[in-house]
Amino acid sequence: MTFPFMPTGARVDLSATTTTSRIALPINDYGSLRVSNASGVTVYLRFGDASVTATTAAGLDLLPGTVETLRVPAGATHLAGITASGTATVGVTPGQGV
Repeated sequence: MTFPFMPTGARVDLSATTTTSRIALPINDYGSLRVSNASGVTVYLRFGDASVTATTAAGLDLLPGTVETLRVPAGATHLAGITASGTATVGVTPGQGV
């Protein structure tokens, strides 16, 4: 059975620019994240450890004005983001469900 997304913690923001940046994930393995991009530019995201970097050539593209629910991969402790141009703030809310 699929359950709707339910927040389980406070939102954190990832500030994305043309230089990769990262935040520590606010949840443990296999939790869900609601990620939102209210900006006018695409943000490229990548999960990993404390040294993870994002590139515009690889990773998940979070289009402008979209909201996605993502499951955190096993072992991932950080989320990195980058833009091809401009700046964006990606809202990251921990929770469960889709």
